[in-house]
Amino acid sequence: MKRYFSALCAALVLPLLLAACGRQEQPPAPLPADLPEEGETLPALPSGGIVSDSGRADTVEDYYARTAVIARDEWVEDPSRIGLATEVWAREYAALQYPDSAADAVFETGYAAPEGMFVDKLGGGCCLWTLELTEPSGETRNEQVQIFFFEEEGKACLTGLLAGESMLDTRQQGYDYLSLDPRFSARMQDVPVPDMPEESAAVELAALCGGDNRQDAYPLTETCAALVQAERRVVIYDFAQEKVLQEAELSDGWRTERVEDGTLILLCWDDGGHVTKEMRISAEGAVSRPIETEELRYSVGETVITQRENSLWKGALPLLEGGGEGETGKAYRFDRALDDHRFVYHCWGYEWLEHSGIYDLAAGADHPLPDKGPNYILGADAEKETALVCRMEDLGFCYDYSLLDLKSGGMRSLGVGPASLSDGAGEYEDPEIFPAANSRGSRLCLWYSKNGNTCLEIYDLSGGLLYQWAVPEKAAMVSGVTLMGENTLYVAMHQYSTGGEWLYRIEY
Repeated sequence: MKRYFSALCAALVLPLLLAACGRQEQPPAPLPADLPEEGETLPALPSGGIVSDSGRADTVEDYYARTAVIARDEWVEDPSRIGLATEVWAREYAALQYPDSAADAVFETGYAAPEGMFVDKLGGGCCLWTLELTEPSGETRNEQVQIFFFEEEGKACLTGLLAGESMLDTRQQGYDYLSLDPRFSARMQDVPVPDMPEESAAVELAALCGGDNRQDAYPLTETCAALVQAERRVVIYDFAQEKVLQEAELSDGWRTERVEDGTLILLCWDDGGHVTKEMRISAEGAVSRPIETEELRYSVGETVITQRENSLWKGALPLLEGGGEGETGKAYRFDRALDDHRFVYHCWGYEWLEHSGIYDLAAGADHPLPDKGPNYILGADAEKETALVCRMEDLGFCYDYSLLDLKSGGMRSLGVGPASLSDGAGEYEDPEIFPAANSRGSRLCLWYSKNGNTCLEIYDLSGGLLYQWAVPEKAAMVSGVTLMGENTLYVAMHQYSTGGEWLYRIEY
């Protein structure tokens, strides 16, 4: 089955909860006694006592002191592997702290420690629960608790419960907290971090644009990038000056549409699926205007091209007509303006790329790539009349990277990457080799998995290797690569040491 090439370019966003499964031959698994039904109370607990220096509680002075929690060694069945069963401890806390109140526990968010923290298949993490408390008078209020746990073989083990000012703010603090449990500390290690290349800088997106929602990065220029917290906030960050240039608050309905000439374009959609507003954000500022259209509009010189359903139009004139349904359908999508009268487009089939092409508005002519050979345009240079092209096949596999002469139609292979569909399983191990190119098609980056690393290699049009970087897969997952100009590389990644999204800018 074929799939869309958009999978090559889309930012891979990790879920907030990362499942970390565990296996052990004989895990300790004493289960806690059944908790009371909602609104009922637990039997009274011992009061007073001494906690020994060994970290094991002889008697319990504070039921949720770390040593007391460790001493009880409480486990609960948790087939979810992500700590959802920790709700029982949230309810237990409510019953102990507020015996006269009815309580409900609502899951808010959480995270799992990366697999690289553990020398075996142990797992662990944190869940944040909101306790909705109702007093006998009917008055209601909320309190939040953080529950830290370890997970192994379908069971979760309580390692700490924090509330109020004791709660930890960052994942790194949470990871440190987990590592202090003597039952599991010998099976834990520091999480590796990617090496910082020379002439590079990096920012964590959550630190600049907020951390409650998904974050994405959109490089705009050789020095600036837009950092977007989905439906909440946009920040334009300048790596050269190391400061925020612009920022804008968002609301529900705003979605990133594209980057065009150093400007991030967002559209606001209503519940009926109609565009109501457009926002353009660049280093110079943010401009928002109301629009009422179901069409997407693109500029080619002084001409506006509209996308209506599956076709591209110039006013009332259809330029490239798609249509059909299911496996016989096809859709034309605008990619970028090549100059003031030509634009690059892609034609998509049901779950595959049909072809790319260049449409000439001045001549009223379509110039699709031929059916055989390279069928995807990665970048094009209007002055040199060249285009960097490749062949895309099943499962998003790309190969046969070549330089196309737009005047003569001649093709020259770059001699990099796999030359055919069958080559991918050999030298490169994994047939999924993702390409990225700068807009002029003068630089090509191939990134792929090999020997436990995500390898990034940048080539020029002679096939010469200009730069390479290996990111350990135990340290981070690379989610996107962007080339700007002739010597700037942006790499987006989910870094396991902090559990957050990062953007690296590298001069090569």
